[in-house]
Amino acid sequence: MKIDIRQGNIDDAESLREFAIRTFKESFEKFNTAENMTLYIDKSLTLDQIREDLKAAGTNFFLAISDNQIVGYTKTNEGPGPKELNKIKTLEIERIYVDRRYHGEGIGKSLFDKCVQLAKLKKIKTVWLGVWEHNPNAVAFYKKCGFKKFGDHIFMLGRDAQTDWLMKKSLT
Repeated sequence: MKIDIRQGNIDDAESLREFAIRTFKESFEKFNTAENMTLYIDKSLTLDQIREDLKAAGTNFFLAISDNQIVGYTKTNEGPGPKELNKIKTLEIERIYVDRRYHGEGIGKSLFDKCVQLAKLKKIKTVWLGVWEHNPNAVAFYKKCGFKKFGDHIFMLGRDAQTDWLMKKSLT
């Protein structure tokens, strides 16, 4: 299977939104109420929000494409991280999602590598992310990629306050 990774753009908004909703539901709907899932999707994954994010300065989407279909994506944000990182310039990996049918194919790692490549290009020395404390597969993946826990914060999924672990990786 051939996978190409490319920068997302405004023309990808609709297909990216559909993919983002599907993979978010696959990952989390069995652990959360339908109401909270809908509230989150209706706030964070609307077509307008995706378009706004695609155009935002300092935000990048990378899409993993196979046979002209999105099979994975990542969203990054440049800027100061959480207070624990002392306001240094960082790159946040806000999302990495891969179609369930392609888990274990190295797509997540390829997307992660693209994020690290972007950080190095921009001379950013720390990459960080938030991961739900009850997502052992994601935590294991990030640890395998060299991330270490440095704190936690609250992530609102609809009306449900959930704890995300904050993890970072030094690129020096």
